[in-house]
Amino acid sequence: MALLFLIPALIFGVWDYRPHDVNNVECWVSDFAVICQQQGGSIAGLKWEKWTNHYYVFGAGIWFGTILAGGDTCVSVGYNPNSGYSEFVPGLVRQGTTAVNNPYVRVYIYPEDWPPDPDTFPMAPQGVRTDEDSWTCFNENDSTYHVPGDKHPIGLEVYQTGYADLDCMDAVFFKYEMKNCTTYTILNSYIGICMDHDIGEAGDDMYGLILRQWFPQGSDSFYIDALPYGYDYDWQEVGWDSVGVVGVYMLETPDSVGPTTSMRFSLDIDPSFDYQRYQVLKGINYQTGESLGFMVGDTAPNDKRFLFATGPFDLAPGEVKEFAFVIVLAYDTITIAYKANEAKQLWEQQIGIAEGSSREVKDEKIATITNGRLVIGRVDEVEIFDAMGRAVMRIRSPRSVIDLNRLSQGIYFAILKKGSGSQKVKILIVR
Repeated sequence: MALLFLIPALIFGVWDYRPHDVNNVECWVSDFAVICQQQGGSIAGLKWEKWTNHYYVFGAGIWFGTILAGGDTCVSVGYNPNSGYSEFVPGLVRQGTTAVNNPYVRVYIYPEDWPPDPDTFPMAPQGVRTDEDSWTCFNENDSTYHVPGDKHPIGLEVYQTGYADLDCMDAVFFKYEMKNCTTYTILNSYIGICMDHDIGEAGDDMYGLILRQWFPQGSDSFYIDALPYGYDYDWQEVGWDSVGVVGVYMLETPDSVGPTTSMRFSLDIDPSFDYQRYQVLKGINYQTGESLGFMVGDTAPNDKRFLFATGPFDLAPGEVKEFAFVIVLAYDTITIAYKANEAKQLWEQQIGIAEGSSREVKDEKIATITNGRLVIGRVDEVEIFDAMGRAVMRIRSPRSVIDLNRLSQGIYFAILKKGSGSQKVKILIVR
């Protein structure tokens, strides 16, 4: 838990909050990067199961860090667990500092308020992918909302989409598309989700991590690369009939880097400055300089929080890259892995399919095909790899439409080569 210090300007204008509540999870979202916190900033905002009064998260939000060309270390914070503050403001960069007063700048949520206006937000989705989609946008370009003493804004615009579905009852998904609105490349970037998990009373929380483990499932098995989670020290809370676990699992990362850091810390040692936050994003203990990467396990109960991050990656001018994760809940530290795998399957089989509705390779993150034919246009060579990285097909001087009927259902990656350049595309084959 943290105390919230509001800048007076927050009182004026529409700083919007809406809840996802279609399944067992009630999770609040805002149009300025704070998630898992209710309106007003002093009330926990992730409840499970939603008909109880059992709160698991006091607040959460993304952190984006970089070292700018001049050497400045900058981290823009979507949620500061010590103060509850966000350095992001509602709206697009081009809408300026008055976007908060624009009635179109808000959290849109299906079905009661959907779709976002396409003329105002051409990048916003018009269709839906789950039983309850949400969408909003924000940026960190207003220097007046950055913490005094830290560095200037980076130049980011962010499109946030949330998903909740009845086929995955104990989870809520978040996708962030980060756009570089500057004229220079943003180098050495990291992005992560910082979560202040308060399971009931804040002072007796613990942190755990499932790291690179296989789990049996029927005659098969599944793999968890990294799944940090919060739990209660003695598994008891006054007035609760049961106490569970809340975890975060990454689904998409920029440049497919994957998770690179999971760091725990407590209220008394929250990183206070951008250079400290950037070190934590990199998996470094800012107090000792020790490079840890993934912190496994915990030592004693406290008011805990963790940062789950990925990087490094670069973001060229005008470029958009994606970061996605799912928050999952379960009653123990084994079941949480199965809940994460269930969410991953929904992402790949339903949400992922809807993300790439075209059978034609253009600029989509993913191309989904059902009839075995993929339109690639004019290229010199195409090479296709399976999900394990094994080459399964290579065609020199291919036609503009290639036949993939001999490939079984699943996820593949294609490298399209033309001249000295190349393009990578993810392919989802559905039979």
